[in-house]
Amino acid sequence: MARSTSLSFTTRYLLLFILSIYSAPIIRAAAVPESVDVVVVGAGLSGLTAARDLLAGGKSVLVLEARNRVGGKVLNRPLSNGDITEVGAEFVGPTQDKVLQLISDLGLTTFNTYNSGKSVLWRNNIRIPYTPDPLLGGAPPVLPLSLAQIAIAQAQLDAWAAEIDVKAPWNHTRAAEWDGRTFEQFLNLYAFFPDAKFVLTTACKAIFAAEPREVSLLYVIAYIASAGNEVTKGTLNALIAVEGGGQEQRVEGGTGLIPERLAARVGSEHIALNAAVSSITKTSTGYTVVSKAGTVTAKNVVVAMPPPLLKLITFSPALPAARQALNNRMTLPAIGKGIAIYNTPFWRTDEDLNAQVISDRGAVRVTFDNTPSDTSFGAVMGFILGDEMRALDRLTPQQCQETITSDYVRYFGSKAANVSEFVLQRWDLEEWSRGGPVAVAPPNVLKPYGAALRQAVDGLHFAGTETSEYWTGGRDRAGGRVKRKEVQADDGWTVVTHGLSKSSAHKRTGKASHGAASFPTDTVEGLTAAKLIEDFKRLQSQWRETSLAKQIEDLLVKRTWDVQEAVCVGIGSFSLDWSHRHRSMWQLVLFMAVIENIKFSRTTLPPDSSGPNGIKIYAQEPAFTSLDVEFLKEIGVDVVKDGVERHVSKKSFLYSPFVDWYFLLPKFLSSPTADPVLYVGNDILDDYTMFAQSEEKRVKLELCNELGKRFLDGKERATLGDFEGHANAMKGMVAYWRNSKGKEEVGEDEEETK
Repeated sequence: MARSTSLSFTTRYLLLFILSIYSAPIIRAAAVPESVDVVVVGAGLSGLTAARDLLAGGKSVLVLEARNRVGGKVLNRPLSNGDITEVGAEFVGPTQDKVLQLISDLGLTTFNTYNSGKSVLWRNNIRIPYTPDPLLGGAPPVLPLSLAQIAIAQAQLDAWAAEIDVKAPWNHTRAAEWDGRTFEQFLNLYAFFPDAKFVLTTACKAIFAAEPREVSLLYVIAYIASAGNEVTKGTLNALIAVEGGGQEQRVEGGTGLIPERLAARVGSEHIALNAAVSSITKTSTGYTVVSKAGTVTAKNVVVAMPPPLLKLITFSPALPAARQALNNRMTLPAIGKGIAIYNTPFWRTDEDLNAQVISDRGAVRVTFDNTPSDTSFGAVMGFILGDEMRALDRLTPQQCQETITSDYVRYFGSKAANVSEFVLQRWDLEEWSRGGPVAVAPPNVLKPYGAALRQAVDGLHFAGTETSEYWTGGRDRAGGRVKRKEVQADDGWTVVTHGLSKSSAHKRTGKASHGAASFPTDTVEGLTAAKLIEDFKRLQSQWRETSLAKQIEDLLVKRTWDVQEAVCVGIGSFSLDWSHRHRSMWQLVLFMAVIENIKFSRTTLPPDSSGPNGIKIYAQEPAFTSLDVEFLKEIGVDVVKDGVERHVSKKSFLYSPFVDWYFLLPKFLSSPTADPVLYVGNDILDDYTMFAQSEEKRVKLELCNELGKRFLDGKERATLGDFEGHANAMKGMVAYWRNSKGKEEVGEDEEETK
């Protein structure tokens, strides 16, 4: 499957490929500076990840993106019902450590892919609903001899993959032998029974969107090997399975939120859209990069693009011969998605189906249930792969819809004809994708030229998905790899915005939601308010020794602050057993540290004094448990169930660790009196429209632009530095404050600090 530390694009068998934010309005490219330390070519997940980390390392960075949107191949398509569907990257699973961490860092949550009930086999014009047998690896009900051949072939592929060095598969002693064969030739030897060849051919197409004749056996083995991590060996099942495999989970709110939030962390001032790069020229001091948006010089360049697309750029001097051979000989398979929207997921109730199909006929031969976790509508998603995609490319969109819908009627019955909306995405016809999910290697490419895939050429680095060692569709790990080399020479409420808000609502109303298990509802066993206080005090003690604590103190105590209330908006739970718990506690430590410094600067009383000069402290968070409320009360924080925005005024300190601006600005900053004297949290921008996924959202984000501009007027700003106590707790956070009387001139503290 198009694998990825960032995402896998599959159905039951298909790895996803990383796509982009669909329907984003055409946005004028950001101004291109004269020079930067690093130019990143491509604003997909690899490029954005590299840019984020390079900026964190103190480099000046410009991202040049050919499209009018960020995201590369991660794409949410807006629907007429106000929701979205994913026409690109969609699934994540175990061992995809980097993408799971990225999802967590960006404040997103996942839910379990719908996998209950029967699947459907369409074979020789016969429809066979069946319950997948875990003992048979979920294989469809084919003849026993074919099942045996499938098992033998899979075991052989896994065994070879276990021998491969994922960093250099071309160095294996049998690499030349394997690279000289196609995967089709392997199937002719190991899976010659018709049913066995049919199942493994379908798996190949679902993983690569390529026909078995189009990929080398070495490439397939290396791809399987990379479907793991440093501890777990990759297997074919990890690529094709739902439970325990690359399709196990989906992202609440759609994977399009990943590049959206990642771009926000990078900052729009560092991203130039509509900026297709035409040439990269080496100079005596670095590189000159010419794009549609302008020319920029840089000491280093990171190219985060599939190898075949590098042919669109003129390199001077020319790239090494091996690298050129890779660019010329690797191919982007033909792939598309056809998604039918229905009022309800009727297949679940009518026949207890999971909407997973494997078929030997039709335009769509692999399908998946694309329904959102709240089941507000039903959706069947079908992958169009290889030869079938090329055939459909000759049809009009209406003809494509009719052809695909007829497939769904065969698989799911007459109700499948009642489509309320149809979404078609043909990635092989998209100008800046030209196929996917990942560039593949035909025979006699990986062995002679594979070593050039990750090799830097002087100051020119390669960071596309194909360069990842694990989950070879993986943008996040690929971007991080470049970052390490280069730096060393996120309900609108919380960091779990969409997933948390839905889960919280279900918890309050008592409604069940499929996949809600991904959001813990039970507190950590044995945890008490006393233990939380002990943990809080321990972190407070560690905090005082950090450089960030000194920065906060230097920033605050030199000024007088007319603050009467401190308001914490969305910080996450301190008692649920999930990945944000410790980060939330560190963020609370920062919140209370700011308050103590403000109290010290506004009165001669000791910082821990109470009385008429004390600051009232409020917090609101949908994820708070009763234990969280008890704990916060003990340390002087008043938890409000709703309406905390009423406490935001011109005499407030507002704290919002990674609250979604889409929710934050209109709710907390729309009132003229809601102008907090001090704000700490995620950055406030003056242009959010680059993140729009629909016209409706663009209009709302234009309101955010106006609120952002008004808020920034007359404000001073400081960027919080790196925090050694927790790598992600404070990353990207800033402080804004209104001009006020100072005890003394604060000099550099009034300038932007990094």
